[in-house]
Amino acid sequence: MAEGKYMTFEKARGRYVFQIRVPLDLKMAFHGKTTIRVSLGKVADAEAIERAAALATSWQAKFAKTRAKLRVPRTAVGAEVTCELDSDVAQRAVATHRALRVTPLQGELARLRCNDDAVWCEALRVAQADLDAARRRLARGQHDDAVTALGELESAYALKFRHTEVSLVDFAERWNVDAAILAEEWLTVLQGRQSLDRLAVPSEAKLPLTRFFGTCAQTLAMGWRDRLASVGRTTRLKTFEKYQRIADDLHTVVGERPVEVLRAGDVAELTVVWRSRDNCTTTIIDKLRILASLLRPVSEAAADVCRHAVPRTHLGRVRRRPFSTEQLATLRSIYAWSDTTCSDDLHLVDLMTLTGARLGELLQLHTEQLTRIDDGWVVTFRERGQARLKTSTSERDLPISTHSMADLDGWLTARKAAGGQLFAGSAPDRYGHYGAAESKRLNRTLREHFTDRRLVLQSIRNTVGQTLRRANVDPRIRRRYLGHADIDVHDKHYDPAELLGATDLMAATPILGDLAARIRRTSPLPGAQS
Repeated sequence: MAEGKYMTFEKARGRYVFQIRVPLDLKMAFHGKTTIRVSLGKVADAEAIERAAALATSWQAKFAKTRAKLRVPRTAVGAEVTCELDSDVAQRAVATHRALRVTPLQGELARLRCNDDAVWCEALRVAQADLDAARRRLARGQHDDAVTALGELESAYALKFRHTEVSLVDFAERWNVDAAILAEEWLTVLQGRQSLDRLAVPSEAKLPLTRFFGTCAQTLAMGWRDRLASVGRTTRLKTFEKYQRIADDLHTVVGERPVEVLRAGDVAELTVVWRSRDNCTTTIIDKLRILASLLRPVSEAAADVCRHAVPRTHLGRVRRRPFSTEQLATLRSIYAWSDTTCSDDLHLVDLMTLTGARLGELLQLHTEQLTRIDDGWVVTFRERGQARLKTSTSERDLPISTHSMADLDGWLTARKAAGGQLFAGSAPDRYGHYGAAESKRLNRTLREHFTDRRLVLQSIRNTVGQTLRRANVDPRIRRRYLGHADIDVHDKHYDPAELLGATDLMAATPILGDLAARIRRTSPLPGAQS
């Protein structure tokens, strides 16, 4: 049989096969493959050697080209980031490389379990051959594969190991021992004598790369908070926790690799994590932009990687739509007859319709904020105790008419006499905000009857704004009812131009009709005498 690199002879089929291992740091770029195999056919020995050599040259060039594309410019201080390959680093480097080798084994095991016994037997034969080669390499003290492994680590983690001849020999010995142990454990997994989980490497055993240079992903949110504190600004707990969750998600992908060497593949893997949690495209884009803002003070290059991952096509937000009169009547009947809603939900919907107030503003009302008038009530929205308004312009006194709503008027009268919180069962969340639990519950019931996802409980505010505008109510009054100070905010979110319908556009019809009539009167028909 011919003796050549990158080729084997399959006795069962009587043919030569070319095979070359995919570098571990390029595995994801080659669809998770660990080995490239190409049949050389039933040819003579010399021809098989020649074909294998040509294929090896071609694939090595592909690997080099792919690795060059995946490199991300470093922003760490100095021309090259280096670390000393002492005994502690050497042991951690061996453990980190084992983790890189174990990852593709999970996919290989899943593939084998879907195939027949012949494929499994072939995998056992290959595993035994790998074990024999690892033992032979360990016995002879060979360094070539260990040096290759060190290069794969340098490429994968964008750093340079500084070593002496003695420290390199020490690393090679450690790597050869671990390679032999890993090959033996993989064989026992295929033989059904242990679980693949036994091969996993604990995170504390790997290279703590941020100990040498760069920034750990988990510290990004804390850095953002500290920067704001340094200029006298405070951060909301809810916002900080949101940013911290995004930073933690990035940490699960990059581990202890500094964010300064973030790669496009890392961001792609991060988006896969978010999609597995059913995050929609708009949410993922928002998270990428937040992550870019967290990375920018640390590394402009890393922030660019996140920004480049955002799709360049315009993805407009889905606007909330106001309810029609029929839809709003249906909504009232839903909450009136549903077994999953509370007895006060119907009154809550009526108050939202009469005031256009936010759900949380109503749920935190105290009966002292209700004043009886001849035609109904005046509802005073003020910050009181734990109650907080969205903005300072949200403080307002809104009159409501209940003369045709005896049930609501009687309920308000009874609650005013009893005193205390208007909606007694409502409580703030840990951030001090009212309405989160009620919003989920009420919208869940609403979704069972309305398939249009642009219709939500908050659409009642859009309905109020649209109704007031169609009645030509002073724009200042409209904004005051909804608690807005800026007309741009009001029109953009609650009454945008793209939601104007035929009823709204009817005002332009007679004007344009009159224009057409004037044109017809002044322009003679073809053939008419002038």
